[in-house]
Amino acid sequence: METAPDSALHILLRLNRSRFITPSDKAYYALLMNHALEKNHIPIESDSLINIATQYYDEKDPLHAGYAWFYMARYAGNFGDAYVQADALLKAQEFAKKTNNNKLLSQVYAEKSNLYATQGELDSLIVYNKLSYRILKASTINRIVY
Repeated sequence: METAPDSALHILLRLNRSRFITPSDKAYYALLMNHALEKNHIPIESDSLINIATQYYDEKDPLHAGYAWFYMARYAGNFGDAYVQADALLKAQEFAKKTNNNKLLSQVYAEKSNLYATQGELDSLIVYNKLSYRILKASTINRIVY
């Protein structure tokens, strides 16, 4: 997905979804498909897939739950539904903090900054941009091997 997102999307689109019987398989496919769409810069235009993931993932799997709600926020943002977007971002943030996953938390903060930008809330935009930057910077520094 990270090195060849176009190939990943192509593979996901060719999969026979009727073979996914278990709820966990359906939820994971939904996350992968939304991730592939994002990586290929294709706006998420339907919430039907991501709803599967948001309904399935919970506190038992906070990383996947965080990404599910993050993609729900992206979907809502594409359609200008600030209320759903804000609610989804709050849920994504809660899960991201539980995982200590800096990439997810930084993405959530960046998306919150985008939401505040559309609302003209410049102070909040700056706060969340700085939070996103600090998290990414700290996680990059921590990965450097001397």
